[in-house]
Amino acid sequence: MKRAVVGLFLAGLLISVIHWMTQPGEGWTQQRSKFHPVRSAMSQENPQNSPAPKIALENFTRGNVESDPTWALKPENPYPINPELLWQNLEAVAGERYQTGDRRDIQDYLVNQLEQLNFSPELQTFDQGVNIVARQQKNPDQGVILVAAHYDTVLHAPGVDDNGSGVAVILEVARLFGDQQTPLTLEIAFFDQEEQGLLGSLAFTSQAENLENLRAVVVLDMVGYACHEANCQQYPAGIDPGAFLQASGVKHPDRGEF
Repeated sequence: MKRAVVGLFLAGLLISVIHWMTQPGEGWTQQRSKFHPVRSAMSQENPQNSPAPKIALENFTRGNVESDPTWALKPENPYPINPELLWQNLEAVAGERYQTGDRRDIQDYLVNQLEQLNFSPELQTFDQGVNIVARQQKNPDQGVILVAAHYDTVLHAPGVDDNGSGVAVILEVARLFGDQQTPLTLEIAFFDQEEQGLLGSLAFTSQAENLENLRAVVVLDMVGYACHEANCQQYPAGIDPGAFLQASGVKHPDRGEF
């Protein structure tokens, strides 16, 4: 597999999952101008605890993104991924999202993007923050697929990989499926305060109406980092690619490439 932004690959993988499952029968703001927010992210993100290897920076540069990824051009793929839009959304959400004001800015951006994509986002507030939930009201009684990511960051982190990458992929999924007629309903959720102890997702799951008719849940976190060395994929323990991952082209399940 050629070097590319892992988010692009995962977007293709995720879109394949949704397409398969929907077949019938189934802060840092002030310093932002000094850095390129995406390309410098791996060296800026929590540098004291986990300095990023050089390969991570290389994988994140625009020059290493395949202009026409092979999986995006397959004739059987009816949903062409737009790498430029993925990149634009990644740049748009880059920046500290720790303080309330910073998180409010990203909330406004996500709501605006979802509305443009024919979703009707709802702000679900809880004591410590705000979740953004948008469901296509098509056939919720037939089943719902939830695709989610957290949008907050830790203090003093640009939050590009953790978790702007997941947010950008989900916005691309929303773009591709916003006007599609599918038997199952797609629900988008952006969780707040994940870094403070999964508070947003706990608040979301505490409301019974959010869990009605769920058929599947896909949660994306830190999908912008790749490790191409053998045995670097250590989590989950004893991971097995299984039939689905093998069918999706995963050849090295011990590497962080999928």
